Amino acid sequence: MKQLMGIKKLKISLSGIPEDHLIKYLILFGAIIRFLIAPFSASEDLLRWWMHATYFLTYGSDFYYYDQKFGKAPIWLFISAFIYLIVSPLTDSPDTPIWKFTIKIPLIFADLATGYLLYKIFKDKKGLKAAALYIFNPVAIYVSAIYGQIDPLLVFFLLYSVYMLEKNQVEKGFLLAGLALMTKQYSIFALIPLFFVIKRSYPLKDTLKFIGYLLLFFIVFSLPFSISGKFTHYFVNVWMTRTSPHYVTGGQFSGIFLVLSFLHYRYGFDFLWILEISILLMIVLLLFCSFLVLKWNIDPYRACLLGFSTFLIASWYIGTQYTLSFIPFMIIDVLRTNKNKWGLLITVIPISHPFFYNGIWEYFSWYGEPSLTYISLKMAEYLQPIVNHYTLGFAALTFFLTLSYYYVMLIYRQITLRGREEEIKNIHNLL
Repeated sequence: MKQLMGIKKLKISLSGIPEDHLIKYLILFGAIIRFLIAPFSASEDLLRWWMHATYFLTYGSDFYYYDQKFGKAPIWLFISAFIYLIVSPLTDSPDTPIWKFTIKIPLIFADLATGYLLYKIFKDKKGLKAAALYIFNPVAIYVSAIYGQIDPLLVFFLLYSVYMLEKNQVEKGFLLAGLALMTKQYSIFALIPLFFVIKRSYPLKDTLKFIGYLLLFFIVFSLPFSISGKFTHYFVNVWMTRTSPHYVTGGQFSGIFLVLSFLHYRYGFDFLWILEISILLMIVLLLFCSFLVLKWNIDPYRACLLGFSTFLIASWYIGTQYTLSFIPFMIIDVLRTNKNKWGLLITVIPISHPFFYNGIWEYFSWYGEPSLTYISLKMAEYLQPIVNHYTLGFAALTFFLTLSYYYVMLIYRQITLRGREEEIKNIHNLL
């Protein structure tokens, strides 16, 4: 009884706090969690960011020729090189808290800014709920503060781009879309449906501007790697990456393709042809979603959700960090429609992979003390085969099936009269 009274008092006390103050507290707590974790956790990618930065500062415009393992668009290369110049005088190794902390700062700020944008999209108590669902989402915390992957930047740029479009600040929206494109290549799966939203809802000159901004950012960030005649290596490494499907291992969240790979490795079945047609499947689904966007009043947030879901469902290679991309758009869709609230559960399923598979022994064995390294190696020896083949496979398949079901239901709502009426109502509520 006393506990219930305490909860009621807490609700009453919180109800007296202005919402613009509560969002500050949410962001503050989210920042504290991330900054406490950041110096003491990492993945091998943090070593790679250090190595790529040194290569870039050594080889300059020939970077993609000499370092063909950096298959990412250039924005993060520039950011990591800048941070390296700041940190390298203080330490000569990435195996230090200062590097693990500093390299994650832009990722953490992008995470928190995404939470704030979700609040601004709704503005009321629903906005606080949306912000909390993202800021305290374990996948978001993991990707930015532990894994140190760059997807939070992509999510922030793209969400901010759509937010600016909703506010009729189209040029700012186009600029941010260009930044998203040159942060991570798979942003194209959201940008293509977004293009059809713009084509349907904006004048022709804005449609041409959108294409122009994307081309401009592509040229500006690609030009430094073209002046020495090594553009082909840059283009192949960045824009043709993941175009040669192969069997995947337990490190990927590739749903049905992970299961097919397991069946191949365990029983020798030949499913490579299915992986090879996955790219064609992605293209077909993306064109179909783009047709829906063009035909009906699908808002830009849902268009991005459709685009990212197409990628996550149909791609033969899905790293855990990629699953961050759809989360804010899923939160928006669920809270706007007040339907299919179970969709929020899909946003936390990916955490079943990293905290167990990468989050226990990999960090201890790579960064830990000798005693912890020994323990973690023993854990890996006995547990890793089980995790690779069963636990992770089950989690990846669960994510694939639940997201696929939500994806189908989303399309069904759009092609039915009721679904279109809901969409129109949502758009009117925004205006």
